[in-house]
Amino acid sequence: MSIDQYALCPCGNGKKIKFCKCKDSVGLMDQVLNMVNGGQVVPALDRLKSIITEHPDAAWALAIRGRLLIGLGEHETLKENAEHFIRLQPANPIALSQMAVVRLTEDNLPAAADLTLEAFSESSDQIEASVIDNAFMVALNAYSKQRYFSAQVYAMLCAGSETVFSQQALSALSQMYSSPNVHQLMKEVPELLPHPADADWAERYEEAKALFDDRKILLADSKFESLKRSGVTHPAVLSGLLQCAVWRCDERRQQDLALQLSQDESLDLIARQRLRAITDLLADEPEASTSLYRLRASFPDVSEAEMALTAEAQIEAMTGQDFSGLELEGQEVSPRSGFSVVQPTDDGKFNAVVGSLFLYGRQTDREPELICVNVVEADLEAVKAAISQALPQAEITEDKSNIVPLWSFPMGTPNQKELPDNPVELKPYLEEFANSTFGQRVCSVGLPLLGGKSLAEAASDDSLLFERQVVVRLLEGRQLLQTLKQPMQYIYDAAKIDPLPELEIPEDQLGSVKAIDLGRVKMDGIGFEGLLWITFTAQHSGQVGVVNRWAGAAIEYAKTHEGDEVNAEQVVQAYTLWAPLAESDTAILERLSEGMEYADKHSIDPLELLMQRFEHRLVSADAEGFQADMTLLQQRYGNNPQVIGMVQQIMMRYGLINPDGRPRSAAPPAAAAGPSDQFTAAPAPSQGSSGGLWTPESGSSAPASDSGEGGGKLWVPGMD
Repeated sequence: MSIDQYALCPCGNGKKIKFCKCKDSVGLMDQVLNMVNGGQVVPALDRLKSIITEHPDAAWALAIRGRLLIGLGEHETLKENAEHFIRLQPANPIALSQMAVVRLTEDNLPAAADLTLEAFSESSDQIEASVIDNAFMVALNAYSKQRYFSAQVYAMLCAGSETVFSQQALSALSQMYSSPNVHQLMKEVPELLPHPADADWAERYEEAKALFDDRKILLADSKFESLKRSGVTHPAVLSGLLQCAVWRCDERRQQDLALQLSQDESLDLIARQRLRAITDLLADEPEASTSLYRLRASFPDVSEAEMALTAEAQIEAMTGQDFSGLELEGQEVSPRSGFSVVQPTDDGKFNAVVGSLFLYGRQTDREPELICVNVVEADLEAVKAAISQALPQAEITEDKSNIVPLWSFPMGTPNQKELPDNPVELKPYLEEFANSTFGQRVCSVGLPLLGGKSLAEAASDDSLLFERQVVVRLLEGRQLLQTLKQPMQYIYDAAKIDPLPELEIPEDQLGSVKAIDLGRVKMDGIGFEGLLWITFTAQHSGQVGVVNRWAGAAIEYAKTHEGDEVNAEQVVQAYTLWAPLAESDTAILERLSEGMEYADKHSIDPLELLMQRFEHRLVSADAEGFQADMTLLQQRYGNNPQVIGMVQQIMMRYGLINPDGRPRSAAPPAAAAGPSDQFTAAPAPSQGSSGGLWTPESGSSAPASDSGEGGGKLWVPGMD
């Protein structure tokens, strides 16, 4: 191989080969790369090891070897490689990033982040691809630890690069932004605030900001910290320190700085409330939270206890449940039986489950006992009273087992025996249950942030006004509360806190609106492009309530403004987002059918809408509609194997067919209701009794094959 002595050395130290210690061995690199590209990774590693032994200064070999070891998960060998590399070239970005991966394997995320940032600082204008790839590992690790701000900044860095992980980084960001489990306030890193124009420390601030913008985060952090030590505690400086703490994955420091910013009265009140809410979201033990308890009760005779529990009016047996696979913490066997403690809701419309009891028989080292887990503090006395009523001789003990943040407080569970049998009725029933109960339930919980008071109890305490506002900001960021009509208004009224005011934003300035404020934008005067921009941005950040309102408005606008201003393909896309958010199954089908008519009218392929309608009819057991859509799929896409594959995937997902295409013997049951943010059931159409070849005309689900031999065939569009 002919070596260009004035090319940059592949070891990553920024020197030209002529002036690097690698110059005597770099000619061997082609041989190694050919082995790697040919899939001979292990022989390549052996060759690299021998090269390093023969040429101890061959840093390029350490760079390639480290990357291969990361891919193979050989962490111990990687550690030795990285230590050797850093001894050889302490400031080499690739060596530092390899050591960062080592720190990740040791579960030391802050140390890994600092090493990654040091690698950035030591890089030239162009950061090495392998350094960015390893930074993506920092992003994934931060995400797994729910350090969402840090995960975002590293994932965005990787997504904006042209490396092997850029698409995965985009997918990770999309997943995080749309996830209902990530609070809306954690989906946008607090911004770096500007300094006052006349500040005598402005030049020092600008120096720190310039370093930050150049990704020299550690140096910027030192500059911002120096400003703070000299007595400058302006929000601009604190926000700079907060940004640096995000990059350094230092969650405790992020929490402290967010708290300091929330206490600065020079900031906007809503910004202060949100910063205080962020403080709670970052905390290991948030102050806007309630305790969960574990109850135990022992007794001599398990059969008598079982009968007594069954006879108690407030306790109902969990019938039809299989407990064989259930293992509670501290128990080596599965429970013998289970019971639910039920209590009427405040309005008397429902009976809600406030505790789940599990009964254990006598074991070698313990008496029979009853265990109740994850009882919310507000329900504790009710559950204890029900157990005492059924088992007056039992001694009940309680232990605080965990805490649950208010923003993820369980929605509650309706009594299973009162759930409608028809799966079509299940979703509206559960939504009505949540609308009826959640607001009252969440306002009755005592919170440390409110001095142990609940929102309702603290409503008239002016000294807790700011804290009440913080609690409401936390609840506003819960995705589910955007989809329910009543709870949030109940919370506003009970806490005596006004909803946030609307924002009047010119259409050409919508890009400046923070994601969490999309729902506050006043719709008047916004044109088609603006309506769509809000819709798609809200969809990206998982704000389904905002999507529902703005997509509907965009569609209505399109109906009355045909012409150049309206892009018909974008209207169809709006229909795909808007349709599934309707309140009832009937309304969902109406929206989907309306969207398909619009698509056909404008000569646009309605496949996505048709597939949504097909799947929805399958889920809601609409046999006649299911048959009609099957026929339509055959007519329009019978010769399209990709569409046929999509149909088969849907039917396999809902249990109509096996992976090999054969019909299953039974349709899966509807999803059990639970304390979840999801209200949709997922049953397949009802089981039919016919056999043989299944077609849409049968109006039932696929029949079982009579035996294990041969099996039935699945009818799909395009078959004779």
